[in-house]
Amino acid sequence: MTSVNGATGVVNLYADDATLNLAGTGIVTSGTGATSTLNVDVGTTASKIVQLDGSARLPAVDGSQLTNLPSAPVTSVAGRTGIVVLYSDDVGGIDGTGLTISGTGATSALNVDAGTGANQIVQLDGSSRLPAVDGSQLTNLPAAPVSSVNGATGAVNLYADDATLNLAGTGIVTSGTGATSTLNVDVGTTASKVVQLDGSARLPAVDGSQLTNLPSAPVTSVAGRTGIVVLYSDDVGGIDGTGLTISGTGATSALNVDAGTGANQIVQLDGSSRLPAVDGSQLTNLPGVSRPTVTTDSSGTDSTISNPAASVLEDVYLVDNGAAAVNITLPTVTSNSGYKAQIKRLGTANVTVTPASGTIDGVANKVLSVQYSSFTCVTDGTNWHII
Repeated sequence: MTSVNGATGVVNLYADDATLNLAGTGIVTSGTGATSTLNVDVGTTASKIVQLDGSARLPAVDGSQLTNLPSAPVTSVAGRTGIVVLYSDDVGGIDGTGLTISGTGATSALNVDAGTGANQIVQLDGSSRLPAVDGSQLTNLPAAPVSSVNGATGAVNLYADDATLNLAGTGIVTSGTGATSTLNVDVGTTASKVVQLDGSARLPAVDGSQLTNLPSAPVTSVAGRTGIVVLYSDDVGGIDGTGLTISGTGATSALNVDAGTGANQIVQLDGSSRLPAVDGSQLTNLPGVSRPTVTTDSSGTDSTISNPAASVLEDVYLVDNGAAAVNITLPTVTSNSGYKAQIKRLGTANVTVTPASGTIDGVANKVLSVQYSSFTCVTDGTNWHII
Protein backbone atom coordinates (compact mmCIF):
# COMPACT_ATOMS: atom_id res chain seq x y z
CA MET A 1 0.00 0.00 0.00
CA THR A 2 1.50 3.35 -1.00
CA SER A 3 -1.10 5.73 0.44
CA VAL A 4 -4.46 5.85 2.25
CA ASN A 5 -6.89 8.45 0.92
CA GLY A 6 -3.93 10.28 -0.60
CA ALA A 7 -1.89 10.37 2.64
CA THR A 8 1.26 8.40 3.58
CA GLY A 9 2.93 7.47 6.83
CA VAL A 10 0.76 7.01 9.96
CA VAL A 11 -2.66 7.92 8.51
CA ASN A 12 -5.72 9.10 10.44
CA LEU A 13 -9.08 9.13 8.69
CA TYR A 14 -11.64 11.75 9.67
CA ALA A 15 -15.32 12.27 8.97
CA ASP A 16 -14.67 14.90 6.26
CA ASP A 17 -12.46 12.62 4.13
CA ALA A 18 -14.58 12.90 0.98
CA THR A 19 -13.81 9.49 -0.50
CA LEU A 20 -15.19 7.73 2.59
CA ASN A 21 -18.76 8.51 1.33
CA LEU A 22 -20.00 8.77 4.92
CA ALA A 23 -22.28 11.75 4.29
CA GLY A 24 -25.19 10.03 2.50
CA THR A 25 -28.90 10.85 2.63
CA GLY A 26 -29.72 12.67 5.88
CA ILE A 27 -26.05 12.71 7.02
CA VAL A 28 -23.77 15.78 6.97
CA THR A 29 -20.25 16.51 8.16
CA SER A 30 -19.09 19.59 10.03
CA GLY A 31 -15.59 20.88 10.71
CA THR A 32 -12.40 19.64 9.09
CA GLY A 33 -9.73 17.05 9.86
CA ALA A 34 -9.50 15.81 13.46
CA THR A 35 -12.32 18.16 14.55
CA SER A 36 -14.74 17.04 11.85
CA THR A 37 -17.91 15.22 12.97
CA LEU A 38 -20.64 13.20 11.31
CA ASN A 39 -24.16 14.48 12.09
CA VAL A 40 -27.79 13.74 11.27
CA ASP A 41 -29.06 16.61 9.02
CA VAL A 42 -31.88 17.75 11.34
CA GLY A 43 -34.29 20.64 10.79
CA THR A 44 -37.80 21.57 9.60
CA THR A 45 -37.06 22.46 5.98
CA ALA A 46 -37.22 20.26 2.86
CA SER A 47 -35.33 16.91 3.10
CA LYS A 48 -34.30 17.50 6.73
CA ILE A 49 -34.65 14.84 9.46
CA VAL A 50 -37.26 15.75 12.12
CA GLN A 51 -35.82 15.95 15.67
CA LEU A 52 -38.00 16.23 18.81
CA ASP A 53 -37.58 19.52 20.68
CA GLY A 54 -36.37 19.93 24.29
CA SER A 55 -39.85 18.97 25.57
CA ALA A 56 -39.92 15.75 23.48
CA ARG A 57 -42.46 17.27 21.08
CA LEU A 58 -42.55 17.31 17.28
CA PRO A 59 -41.50 20.75 15.98
CA ALA A 60 -43.83 23.02 13.98
CA VAL A 61 -43.93 21.20 10.63
CA ASP A 62 -46.62 20.66 7.97
CA GLY A 63 -48.54 17.52 8.94
CA SER A 64 -51.15 17.78 6.16
CA GLN A 65 -50.06 14.47 4.61
CA LEU A 66 -50.34 12.43 7.82
CA THR A 67 -53.02 9.75 7.76
CA ASN A 68 -55.13 8.03 10.41
CA LEU A 69 -55.04 11.05 12.73
CA PRO A 70 -58.02 11.49 15.12
CA SER A 71 -60.89 13.26 13.32
CA ALA A 72 -61.43 16.99 13.94
CA PRO A 73 -58.45 17.68 16.26
CA VAL A 74 -58.85 20.57 18.69
CA THR A 75 -56.96 23.59 17.32
CA SER A 76 -57.55 25.96 20.25
CA VAL A 77 -59.15 26.05 23.72
CA ALA A 78 -61.10 29.17 24.72
CA GLY A 79 -59.45 30.88 21.74
CA ARG A 80 -55.93 30.02 22.97
CA THR A 81 -53.28 27.60 21.64
CA GLY A 82 -50.22 25.96 23.15
CA ILE A 83 -50.31 24.87 26.81
CA VAL A 84 -53.70 26.30 27.88
CA VAL A 85 -54.80 26.90 31.46
CA LEU A 86 -58.59 27.27 31.80
CA TYR A 87 -60.26 29.33 34.48
CA SER A 88 -63.86 29.45 35.65
CA ASP A 89 -64.75 32.42 33.45
CA ASP A 90 -63.41 30.68 30.32
CA VAL A 91 -66.06 27.95 30.20
CA GLY A 92 -69.41 29.02 28.81
CA GLY A 93 -72.66 27.77 30.30
CA ILE A 94 -71.37 26.61 33.70
CA ASP A 95 -72.93 29.56 35.56
CA GLY A 96 -76.48 28.24 35.19
CA THR A 97 -79.26 27.96 37.73
CA GLY A 98 -77.88 28.26 41.26
CA LEU A 99 -74.29 28.97 40.09
CA THR A 100 -72.43 32.26 39.68
CA ILE A 101 -68.94 33.28 38.55
CA SER A 102 -66.92 35.90 40.39
CA GLY A 103 -63.67 37.53 39.33
CA THR A 104 -61.81 37.09 35.99
CA GLY A 105 -58.98 34.92 34.69
CA ALA A 106 -56.80 33.21 37.29
CA THR A 107 -58.78 34.88 40.11
CA SER A 108 -62.20 33.84 38.77
CA ALA A 109 -64.25 31.36 40.85
CA LEU A 110 -67.39 29.28 40.36
CA ASN A 111 -69.75 29.65 43.31
CA VAL A 112 -73.09 28.27 44.46
CA ASP A 113 -75.57 31.16 44.59
CA ALA A 114 -76.32 30.62 48.31
CA GLY A 115 -78.73 32.64 50.40
CA THR A 116 -82.29 32.85 51.65
CA GLY A 117 -83.71 34.99 48.87
CA ALA A 118 -85.88 33.92 45.93
CA ASN A 119 -84.20 31.34 43.62
CA GLN A 120 -81.12 31.03 45.84
CA ILE A 121 -79.63 27.79 47.17
CA VAL A 122 -80.09 27.09 50.87
CA GLN A 123 -76.74 26.84 52.71
CA LEU A 124 -76.40 25.52 56.28
CA ASP A 125 -75.31 28.12 58.81
CA GLY A 126 -72.15 28.02 60.96
CA SER A 127 -73.81 25.57 63.30
CA SER A 128 -74.76 23.19 60.47
CA ARG A 129 -78.44 24.18 60.76
CA LEU A 130 -80.94 25.24 58.13
CA PRO A 131 -81.26 29.03 58.13
CA ALA A 132 -84.52 30.82 58.89
CA VAL A 133 -86.53 30.13 55.74
CA ASP A 134 -90.20 29.41 55.08
CA GLY A 135 -90.68 25.61 55.35
CA SER A 136 -94.46 25.73 55.01
CA GLN A 137 -94.40 23.79 51.73
CA LEU A 138 -92.36 20.87 53.01
CA THR A 139 -94.24 17.55 53.06
CA ASN A 140 -93.82 14.19 54.75
CA LEU A 141 -91.76 15.57 57.61
CA PRO A 142 -91.35 13.03 60.47
CA ALA A 143 -94.03 13.31 63.05
CA ALA A 144 -91.46 13.11 65.79
CA PRO A 145 -87.98 14.67 65.48
CA VAL A 146 -84.87 12.43 65.65
CA SER A 147 -84.04 11.89 69.31
CA SER A 148 -80.73 10.00 68.83
CA VAL A 149 -78.29 8.94 66.10
CA ASN A 150 -76.79 5.46 66.32
CA GLY A 151 -77.77 5.49 69.99
CA ALA A 152 -76.12 8.85 70.67
CA THR A 153 -77.82 12.18 71.42
CA GLY A 154 -76.71 15.79 71.24
CA ALA A 155 -73.93 16.75 68.82
CA VAL A 156 -73.28 13.32 67.30
CA ASN A 157 -70.07 12.27 65.44
CA LEU A 158 -70.21 9.19 63.22
CA TYR A 159 -67.04 7.14 62.58
CA ALA A 160 -66.12 4.44 60.08
CA ASP A 161 -66.53 1.62 62.63
CA ASP A 162 -70.12 2.50 63.56
CA ALA A 163 -71.50 -0.96 62.75
CA THR A 164 -75.01 0.07 61.72
CA LEU A 165 -73.66 2.33 58.95
CA ASN A 166 -72.95 -0.74 56.80
CA LEU A 167 -69.97 1.01 55.16
CA ALA A 168 -67.74 -2.07 55.02
CA GLY A 169 -69.29 -3.88 52.04
CA THR A 170 -67.61 -5.90 49.27
CA GLY A 171 -63.93 -4.91 48.93
CA ILE A 172 -64.18 -2.40 51.80
CA VAL A 173 -62.79 -2.93 55.31
CA THR A 174 -62.49 -0.76 58.41
CA SER A 175 -59.50 -0.45 60.68
CA GLY A 176 -59.15 1.14 64.11
CA THR A 177 -61.97 2.27 66.40
CA GLY A 178 -63.88 5.47 67.03
CA ALA A 179 -62.25 8.69 65.90
CA THR A 180 -59.16 6.82 64.62
CA SER A 181 -61.13 4.31 62.56
CA THR A 182 -60.65 4.42 58.75
CA LEU A 183 -62.41 2.97 55.75
CA ASN A 184 -60.02 1.13 53.34
CA VAL A 185 -60.09 -0.80 50.09
CA ASP A 186 -59.36 -4.47 50.89
CA VAL A 187 -56.24 -4.82 48.66
CA GLY A 188 -54.04 -7.90 48.16
CA THR A 189 -53.31 -10.83 45.84
CA THR A 190 -55.41 -13.53 47.53
CA ALA A 191 -59.02 -14.57 46.84
CA SER A 192 -61.60 -11.73 46.80
CA LYS A 193 -58.95 -9.04 47.32
CA VAL A 194 -58.82 -5.88 45.21
CA VAL A 195 -55.65 -5.63 43.03
CA GLN A 196 -53.45 -2.58 43.71
CA LEU A 197 -50.52 -1.51 41.47
CA ASP A 198 -47.10 -1.82 43.10
CA GLY A 199 -44.60 0.99 43.72
CA SER A 200 -43.48 0.86 40.08
CA ALA A 201 -47.07 1.18 38.77
CA ARG A 202 -47.08 -2.49 37.74
CA LEU A 203 -49.67 -5.18 38.36
CA PRO A 204 -48.51 -7.52 41.15
CA ALA A 205 -47.82 -11.22 40.62
CA VAL A 206 -51.36 -12.57 40.19
CA ASP A 207 -52.91 -15.25 37.97
CA GLY A 208 -53.87 -13.59 34.67
CA SER A 209 -54.92 -16.79 32.90
CA GLN A 210 -58.53 -15.60 32.50
CA LEU A 211 -57.65 -12.27 30.90
CA THR A 212 -58.82 -11.86 27.31
CA ASN A 213 -57.73 -9.71 24.34
CA LEU A 214 -54.11 -9.54 25.48
CA PRO A 215 -51.49 -8.91 22.76
CA SER A 216 -50.64 -12.14 20.94
CA ALA A 217 -47.57 -14.10 22.03
CA PRO A 218 -46.41 -11.85 24.90
CA VAL A 219 -42.75 -12.14 25.87
CA THR A 220 -42.54 -14.30 29.00
CA SER A 221 -38.78 -14.17 29.53
CA VAL A 222 -35.59 -12.66 28.06
CA ALA A 223 -32.55 -14.91 27.87
CA GLY A 224 -34.38 -17.23 30.27
CA ARG A 225 -34.93 -14.51 32.85
CA THR A 226 -38.05 -12.62 33.93
CA GLY A 227 -38.66 -9.30 35.65
CA ILE A 228 -36.33 -6.36 34.95
CA VAL A 229 -33.70 -8.04 32.75
CA VAL A 230 -30.18 -6.72 32.07
CA LEU A 231 -28.58 -8.36 29.02
CA TYR A 232 -24.85 -8.98 28.73
CA SER A 233 -22.65 -10.03 25.81
CA ASP A 234 -23.01 -13.73 26.54
CA ASP A 235 -26.84 -13.52 26.65
CA VAL A 236 -27.35 -12.67 22.98
CA GLY A 237 -27.14 -15.59 20.59
CA GLY A 238 -25.45 -15.21 17.22
CA ILE A 239 -23.35 -12.11 17.91
CA ASP A 240 -20.16 -14.17 18.22
CA GLY A 241 -19.96 -14.86 14.49
CA THR A 242 -16.96 -14.92 12.17
CA GLY A 243 -14.03 -13.05 13.71
CA LEU A 244 -15.85 -12.37 17.02
CA THR A 245 -15.62 -14.19 20.35
CA ILE A 246 -17.22 -13.79 23.78
CA SER A 247 -15.13 -13.93 26.95
CA GLY A 248 -16.33 -14.09 30.54
CA THR A 249 -19.89 -14.51 31.76
CA GLY A 250 -22.71 -12.23 32.88
CA ALA A 251 -21.77 -8.66 33.79
CA THR A 252 -18.08 -9.40 33.11
CA SER A 253 -18.66 -10.89 29.66
CA ALA A 254 -17.23 -9.02 26.67
CA LEU A 255 -17.47 -9.19 22.89
CA ASN A 256 -14.02 -9.30 21.31
CA VAL A 257 -12.44 -9.40 17.87
CA ASP A 258 -10.75 -12.82 17.50
CA ALA A 259 -7.30 -11.32 16.83
CA GLY A 260 -4.19 -13.38 16.26
CA THR A 261 -2.00 -15.00 13.62
CA GLY A 262 -3.72 -18.41 13.50
CA ALA A 263 -6.11 -19.75 10.90
CA ASN A 264 -9.35 -17.71 10.54
CA GLN A 265 -8.18 -15.08 13.05
CA ILE A 266 -8.23 -11.32 12.45
CA VAL A 267 -4.82 -9.69 11.96
CA GLN A 268 -4.11 -6.98 14.56
CA LEU A 269 -1.28 -4.45 14.23
CA ASP A 270 1.42 -4.75 16.91
CA GLY A 271 2.46 -2.06 19.39
CA SER A 272 4.48 -0.32 16.69
CA SER A 273 1.52 -0.23 14.27
CA ARG A 274 3.09 -2.95 12.13
CA LEU A 275 1.64 -6.17 10.71
CA PRO A 276 2.70 -9.17 12.82
CA ALA A 277 4.74 -12.08 11.45
CA VAL A 278 2.23 -13.75 9.14
CA ASP A 279 2.48 -15.44 5.73
CA GLY A 280 2.15 -12.67 3.12
CA SER A 281 2.85 -14.88 0.11
CA GLN A 282 -0.61 -14.25 -1.35
CA LEU A 283 -0.47 -10.47 -1.06
CA THR A 284 -0.38 -8.60 -4.37
CA ASN A 285 0.70 -5.12 -5.47
CA LEU A 286 3.15 -4.68 -2.60
CA PRO A 287 5.74 -1.93 -3.06
CA GLY A 288 9.13 -3.17 -4.29
CA VAL A 289 12.20 -3.29 -2.00
CA SER A 290 14.12 -0.03 -2.32
CA ARG A 291 17.87 0.50 -2.13
CA PRO A 292 19.29 2.41 0.87
CA THR A 293 19.85 6.14 0.42
CA VAL A 294 23.51 7.19 0.24
CA THR A 295 24.25 10.64 1.68
CA THR A 296 27.64 12.37 1.47
CA ASP A 297 28.34 15.01 4.13
CA SER A 298 31.12 17.30 2.93
CA SER A 299 30.31 20.18 5.31
CA GLY A 300 33.32 19.52 7.54
CA THR A 301 31.16 20.50 10.54
CA ASP A 302 29.12 18.67 13.19
CA SER A 303 25.78 17.42 11.84
CA THR A 304 22.72 15.36 12.81
CA ILE A 305 21.23 12.53 10.77
CA SER A 306 17.55 13.36 10.16
CA ASN A 307 14.87 11.19 11.76
CA PRO A 308 13.94 8.66 9.02
CA ALA A 309 10.42 8.18 7.65
CA ALA A 310 8.63 5.03 8.84
CA SER A 311 9.07 3.44 5.40
CA VAL A 312 12.89 3.90 5.40
CA LEU A 313 14.73 0.83 6.69
CA GLU A 314 18.40 1.66 5.96
CA ASP A 315 20.66 4.63 5.11
CA VAL A 316 24.37 5.04 4.22
CA TYR A 317 26.30 8.16 5.34
CA LEU A 318 29.71 9.07 3.83
CA VAL A 319 31.43 11.67 6.02
CA ASP A 320 33.87 13.62 3.78
CA ASN A 321 35.24 15.77 6.61
CA GLY A 322 38.74 16.46 5.21
CA ALA A 323 41.11 17.45 8.04
CA ALA A 324 38.32 18.63 10.38
CA ALA A 325 37.27 16.39 13.29
CA VAL A 326 33.46 16.27 13.38
CA ASN A 327 30.66 14.77 15.46
CA ILE A 328 27.75 12.96 13.76
CA THR A 329 24.53 12.55 15.83
CA LEU A 330 22.36 9.50 15.15
CA PRO A 331 18.56 9.85 15.00
CA THR A 332 16.45 9.26 18.10
CA VAL A 333 15.73 5.60 18.83
CA THR A 334 12.06 6.23 19.68
CA SER A 335 9.71 4.70 17.07
CA ASN A 336 12.70 3.71 14.90
CA SER A 337 13.18 0.09 15.98
CA GLY A 338 14.76 -1.89 13.11
CA TYR A 339 16.29 1.15 11.40
CA LYS A 340 19.90 0.60 10.26
CA ALA A 341 22.57 3.28 9.68
CA GLN A 342 25.95 2.70 7.95
CA ILE A 343 28.60 5.40 8.58
CA LYS A 344 32.00 5.67 6.80
CA ARG A 345 34.85 8.17 7.36
CA LEU A 346 36.47 9.58 4.19
CA GLY A 347 38.56 12.39 5.74
CA THR A 348 41.87 12.40 7.57
CA ALA A 349 40.45 13.55 10.93
CA ASN A 350 38.42 11.59 13.46
CA VAL A 351 34.63 11.17 13.12
CA THR A 352 32.79 10.71 16.43
CA VAL A 353 29.32 9.15 16.18
CA THR A 354 26.99 9.95 19.12
CA PRO A 355 23.38 8.72 19.54
CA ALA A 356 20.63 11.31 20.23
CA SER A 357 19.41 8.89 22.90
CA GLY A 358 20.57 5.55 24.25
CA THR A 359 24.06 4.11 23.78
CA ILE A 360 26.13 2.38 21.09
CA ASP A 361 27.04 -1.09 22.34
CA GLY A 362 26.76 0.26 25.87
CA VAL A 363 29.06 3.29 25.44
CA ALA A 364 28.29 6.96 24.87
CA ASN A 365 29.78 7.15 21.33
CA LYS A 366 31.79 5.43 18.62
CA VAL A 367 34.97 7.04 17.17
CA LEU A 368 36.16 6.29 13.62
CA SER A 369 39.89 6.90 14.15
CA VAL A 370 41.16 5.44 10.86
CA GLN A 371 40.54 6.96 7.43
CA TYR A 372 38.07 4.91 5.36
CA SER A 373 36.95 2.96 8.42
CA SER A 374 33.20 2.39 8.91
CA PHE A 375 30.62 0.60 11.04
CA THR A 376 26.94 -0.36 10.76
CA CYS A 377 24.51 -0.05 13.67
CA VAL A 378 20.83 -0.85 14.17
CA THR A 379 18.43 0.38 16.87
CA ASP A 380 16.06 -1.80 18.87
CA GLY A 381 14.04 1.26 19.90
CA THR A 382 16.11 1.78 23.07
CA ASN A 383 19.81 1.64 22.14
CA TRP A 384 22.10 1.21 19.09
CA HIS A 385 23.97 -1.99 18.37
CA ILE A 386 26.93 -2.46 16.00
CA ILE A 387 26.38 -5.36 13.58
